[in-house]
Amino acid sequence: MSSFRTKFVMSSQPVIGNADYPQDLYLAHGAELVGEPEVDETAEVRWVPIDEMPQMIARGEILGAITIIGVQHALLRRAAARVPPP
Repeated sequence: MSSFRTKFVMSSQPVIGNADYPQDLYLAHGAELVGEPEVDETAEVRWVPIDEMPQMIARGEILGAITIIGVQHALLRRAAARVPPP
């Protein structure tokens, strides 16, 4: 079993002016798929590797702004970790 940890990234209000409900975004490391996710108020929930997500966004399969921000954040963090400091 891996070491699971989360880090708070940001809060966002995607429908500001129409609804007052912030969405918190966390970055998780070491997550393991241990069962099927529960679906309550969403059209689809599934486990997707991060490397597949840019193509999914380009095809219009991922539309939620906070999800797109989360994917971009994770990819940028990973890219920055690969670049040695000057």
